[in-house]
Amino acid sequence: MMKDNGILRRILLAILLCLLILPYTQEKLLLFKETPLNGAITTVDKPLFSVSEWLEGTFQEKTESFLNQNFGFRTGLVRFNNQILYSIFNKAKAKDVIVGKESYLYESGYIDAINGINYLGDEIFAEKIRKIRLLSDTLSKMNKSLIIAIAPSKARFYTEYIPDNLLHISNQTNYNGFVKAAKDASLDIIDFGDYFIKSKDTSKYLLFPKLGTHWSVYGACLAEDSLIHYIERERHIDLRELQWSMDGVKRAYGTDYDIADGMNLLYRIRGPELAYPTLTYEKDSSKIQLKVVSIADSFYWMFMYNQIGEIFEKHQYWYYFNDIWPKSNDCQRENRVVADLDLRAEIDKNDVFIILNTESTVGGYGFGFI
Repeated sequence: MMKDNGILRRILLAILLCLLILPYTQEKLLLFKETPLNGAITTVDKPLFSVSEWLEGTFQEKTESFLNQNFGFRTGLVRFNNQILYSIFNKAKAKDVIVGKESYLYESGYIDAINGINYLGDEIFAEKIRKIRLLSDTLSKMNKSLIIAIAPSKARFYTEYIPDNLLHISNQTNYNGFVKAAKDASLDIIDFGDYFIKSKDTSKYLLFPKLGTHWSVYGACLAEDSLIHYIERERHIDLRELQWSMDGVKRAYGTDYDIADGMNLLYRIRGPELAYPTLTYEKDSSKIQLKVVSIADSFYWMFMYNQIGEIFEKHQYWYYFNDIWPKSNDCQRENRVVADLDLRAEIDKNDVFIILNTESTVGGYGFGFI
C-alpha cells in the first residue's frame, strides 16, 4: 500500500512539473498554434535591463508585466476563463459589454443613453441646433450642403432584451433633446433610428445583429442607399446608382459579430442568420460627381467597407473629427489628422459635408466640427 502511494505521488509530481514547464516550453518553442485575442489588446515589450531601473524597481515591474502578457498558452487560458464566465455566470469579460436576455449583446453606453444618463438639457440642444442651422445656411450660400444624420441605437431597437435591472427608459435623453430641438427649428435631419424602429417588424432581413453593436450589413446598405438619395434630392442631381443583389442569409460575421468577437470565447455564440448583400456601383462617368467629407463615428465604417467613395469624385472620412481616411477603395489612414488641416480651405474645395452621430454620442454632435 505504501509503495502504491509513493508511485501515485511521483505521478502527481510529474504531472505538476509538466504543467509548470509546459507554458515556458510553449513560449519558447511555439509547439502549438495559438489564436490571437481580438479587440484592443495592449502589447507589452520585453524591457531592456539597466542598473538604474533595477535599483528603482521599475525593471522588475516591467518584466512582471511582460511575463504576464506573454507566457505560453495565455490566449487559450484567457478564452477558457472568459468562456466559463459567459457560460456559467452569463457575464462578459470585455469592456462595457452587457449580456442581455437570450444572449443579446450590448455596449453599456447605448443603454445609458436611452436611460437618460448624462442628459444635457433642452437649452443645450437648442443652442447646438442654432449653431448647426447657422453653419448650414452659411454653406448653402456657398452652394454647399450640410447633411445632418443620426445613426440608430441597438439598445433602443432591442429594448426587450436588455436586463430588467438595467432598463430605465427616460423621455429626457440626448437623442430626444436633439430631435426635438431640430424639429422646433425646422431643421431637416436624417433620423435612421426612427426609420429602423418603424421598419423593425416589416423588414425582410434583420436591421441589427444579435451579437454586434452596429447596424447589420443589410441595415447599413439600406441607410447608405437612403443617404445617397437624400443627397440627390438636396443637390437636385443624379449620382451613380448603388446596385445590390441578395444571396440569401449566412451566419453572423465581421461587424455583425463584433461584440462577440471581442469577448474572446472558446466557442461561437449562436445567433440568427443575417443578409449580406453584394454591392456594385454604376460606372456612368457622365453622372454628377461630388467632393464629400464625412464626419462620423464607427457606424460610418460600414459605408467605407461598402466602397461608398466610388460614388463621389473625392471622399474623406474624418473619423471622430480626428483621423483622416480617404476614398474608401484605398482605405488607408493618412499620416496627418484633422487638426493639421486648414478647415476653411477644406470647406472651399468640397461640396457636401455629412455628419453622422449615434445616440450615445449625439450630446457632442459633430465631434467638434460645429
